[in-house]
Amino acid sequence: MDLDWGPARSEVTRLDLIAAAGVGIMSIDATGQILSANIAATKILRCHEADLIGRGSHEALNADRPDDDCELEQSARTGKPVHIDEDTFRRTDGSLVPVWWATTPLRDPETGSVAGAVLVFGDTTVRRAQAVADAAEREQGRAELAQARQDVADLEWMGELAQTLSSTLDEREVLERLARLVVGRLADIAVTDMITERSVVERVGRAVASGVDIDLDALLSRSDISAPFDPDSATYRTVTSAAAVHIPAERFGDVDALSEQSRSMLAAVGATDALAVPMVARGRAVGALGLIRVAGSPPFDDIDKLVATDIGHRAAVAIDNARLYRAQSDISTRLQRALLPAVPKNLLVRAAVRYLPARNRFDVGGDWYDLFRTHADADSTVLVIGDVAGHDLQAGTTMSALRNLLRGIVVATDAPPQHVLESVDANMDTLGIRGTATALLMTVAPLPDGAWCLAWSNAGHMPPLLLSPDGGVEMLNALHGTLLGTEITQVRTQDERVVPAGSTLVLYTDGLVETRDATIDAGLTHLRRTAMSLAASIDDPAAVAVELLARNHASSEDDTAMLVCHLPDLRS
Repeated sequence: MDLDWGPARSEVTRLDLIAAAGVGIMSIDATGQILSANIAATKILRCHEADLIGRGSHEALNADRPDDDCELEQSARTGKPVHIDEDTFRRTDGSLVPVWWATTPLRDPETGSVAGAVLVFGDTTVRRAQAVADAAEREQGRAELAQARQDVADLEWMGELAQTLSSTLDEREVLERLARLVVGRLADIAVTDMITERSVVERVGRAVASGVDIDLDALLSRSDISAPFDPDSATYRTVTSAAAVHIPAERFGDVDALSEQSRSMLAAVGATDALAVPMVARGRAVGALGLIRVAGSPPFDDIDKLVATDIGHRAAVAIDNARLYRAQSDISTRLQRALLPAVPKNLLVRAAVRYLPARNRFDVGGDWYDLFRTHADADSTVLVIGDVAGHDLQAGTTMSALRNLLRGIVVATDAPPQHVLESVDANMDTLGIRGTATALLMTVAPLPDGAWCLAWSNAGHMPPLLLSPDGGVEMLNALHGTLLGTEITQVRTQDERVVPAGSTLVLYTDGLVETRDATIDAGLTHLRRTAMSLAASIDDPAAVAVELLARNHASSEDDTAMLVCHLPDLRS
């Protein structure tokens, strides 16, 4: 339902849809519990808001009736709107007050699920007394109810707008959503701009209200309109000002308020009125909302300006939160990658490594990989993949300590994989390394006939994937020992395999195959099927890594580390 731009709409109601309303308004959650009540509601019920908050709506308003068929609580629970013209509510002193009441559901804009209801009601004492004698009073009551319903619709819209803007951590998505949400209610045309870190105004979102016949995309692509605004331009000064700026038609030619691009755009869309709304967060301009009305719509008034300013503030907070999240995520990702090694240049194998952070958090994770040669056997390459439990600074610290401990043991002892993992277990407590981790340690060494010998030991990790030059794909899951750091003394085992030259190994962490919606077994099956289509490119480790990540990395909750190692024929 669109906002009513006509004079019948009261300015007080448009300023504050809840506090200044002349009717009682309550918000009720899906269990029927009262969450809030406005001033009019407390006056009608002769109580304070604190007397209502937290109480069940049936118990507070209809305690003298059976609760098994309470229409009010059913409406909050099922999302079915109800409106009753004649009813009574119980006041806190026990007296009854005649009322009309109506409910409308509140829904989560992302899932569509019922979140409760808004209850609107009014005291009908006077209206009842005059009902028979004065038909005009009944008409006034209907108008009051219609206004209340409009108030509820506006309240729902404001709630939807706030929740929609805050439900994404992508600043561009915030601006795109904002343009779509305000057209039809505040403007016929809306454009949203982002102020970049280089202080350039970049247009991001645009939307046109239904019924407005304008090809906005085509207009905004014109060279005289699409050029970005630099910090010295008039439009830049306007959209970074401290408050919303009303630009009526007679000011469209004002070179001190609008740059040439903006003047061209207003002329091209046939604008009759405009409002520029800065988005300022923590004293810094982060974007701007441009609202335009065309012929047939009234000009913006002071109330429109107040509403638009409030919306601009909400959007600025959402954009600032998105930027803060991105900055923190970038820091944690750079820290994580700084803890992981690059591929050495002195290896006999060809290798590629990848690390992808979880997309919905910015903690340092515990996933790691490693690969290196030892002085004792320069032809042998050591491959390691592991995952420390947890996603926080402690997990990152444990990961770094474990990687260094394992490296040191391999270099100092040249022990086979099973004994290296046993030594790691034995020394974790001594060195104060806390936590548990999965790890897979493998050595690959060339044989005189061109084949390669693999030897590996597995401490609870995902099985490595072997891609053969003949197109075969195999999970090397013969061994699967317990995790590191469990403080259980055990003798670990290892397995060995000779594979042909041209084979490729893929070591990975569980973020590649595990999601909330599928089991690890299902993820492993999908990974194996994906790998079967890579036979033609398995000699390119980077291409294998890119393809497997693109087709399998569905997790937004976990990091993913991957090590791809191609075993070439060294005789050629």
